Amino acid sequence: MDYLFIFHANLHYSGLPQDKMEFVIRKGYDALLDLFIQKYPDCHFCFEASGFTIQKMAELAPDVLDRYKQAFADGTCEFMGSPFAHSMLANFPFEDGLKSLLFSMETYQKHLGFTPVSAWNPECSWTSRIPEMFSKAGFKNLITDWESFLISTRPEVRAVEYDPDRTRKDGHHMPFYPVDPDDPTLHFPLKVSSKITGLMRSGRVCNDVLWYLMGQDQEARNVNSAFSMDKALRAIEHWTGKKKDGCLLLYADDAEYVGTTGYFFLKYYNQWRLFEHSPESVERLDNLLNTVGNLGKIITVTEAINKYPALDNIEVRYEDGMAWHRTFSDAWKATPWAKELDPHCMEIHRKLISLEKTVNSPTERELLKTAWFHLICAENSDGRWPPPPHKPGQWNIDYCWDNVHKAEDIVKKLTK
Repeated sequence: MDYLFIFHANLHYSGLPQDKMEFVIRKGYDALLDLFIQKYPDCHFCFEASGFTIQKMAELAPDVLDRYKQAFADGTCEFMGSPFAHSMLANFPFEDGLKSLLFSMETYQKHLGFTPVSAWNPECSWTSRIPEMFSKAGFKNLITDWESFLISTRPEVRAVEYDPDRTRKDGHHMPFYPVDPDDPTLHFPLKVSSKITGLMRSGRVCNDVLWYLMGQDQEARNVNSAFSMDKALRAIEHWTGKKKDGCLLLYADDAEYVGTTGYFFLKYYNQWRLFEHSPESVERLDNLLNTVGNLGKIITVTEAINKYPALDNIEVRYEDGMAWHRTFSDAWKATPWAKELDPHCMEIHRKLISLEKTVNSPTERELLKTAWFHLICAENSDGRWPPPPHKPGQWNIDYCWDNVHKAEDIVKKLTK
């Protein structure tokens, strides 16, 4: 059995102050890379970052970005891409999502010197055109959500794990159906479309690893409770299956939970503790890598897809609007901040689509491209999330509105 780790870096993270971004890069992303380079040079991992995040790394910590570029070049780490401004792709028009991916690709080419083939779809939100969107942007591989797939295709799972409340923030209140851990859709690549190959991530295992990294027990929900690696290892052993064939994604979640506490303690304990330094989480990852390395090889997404043939007898189908954690993208557009922002974004979108047919001069075309850029930034999910009783960081909200106003100003210039 081969194992995979994907660390999702997002400097748009709701509640992350701008003046703490460099801290997260150095105490989190750099510490993560250093651990693999110094202690696990034969283990390969994936680092995913939005165009915005790579841009900020180049601005605030170019030395760290240079170290990552070397790791990408020598194969220690596979870089994965995503939309420029971490948007919920299912909540906005196809054209906007494609533009966001293309702006990221431009940023990657500028700062990394290449464009990635593997992609991360924020919160795994889904519409039937998601594969086409990523394919048109130049991607070949895509991480997909196993729980959403099971709920969409297996009636017995749907009966237990489907929540008709499409605005609930997650499905943690529901039990899990006992799916066979040897189910091949968890362990082998699948053809999502003729041009996109998918690999499944599952909260059934990733969630236990996340809680372990934070040193917490999800069942106890007591911040003072001790949490050993045993539960995470039991989950890994269980979902490895008896056949021990194929691969298993052990962690596909926020990179900020290595080296910092990210949003964890506010999200789960209602404690206003955001992005505190957490060297203990690096130590826990160290212990986990040491143990998992004895169970099998640690490889990247592209290595897994190249090694294992994609299942050709499985229809990869999702209910439109589904997202990870057994919920829907509707939850992200149901917040007060989304309800205020989204009508403005849709109106700008309609006007930009119209202007695409009438704007001709190079200067105006460049202005139009800039307006699209501001629109996709205004669609950033972190200015809309989390839902009440919490709220997004004020900077995140202001960022979205600032980009709304900039896009509107350009539209006015182009329609005079």
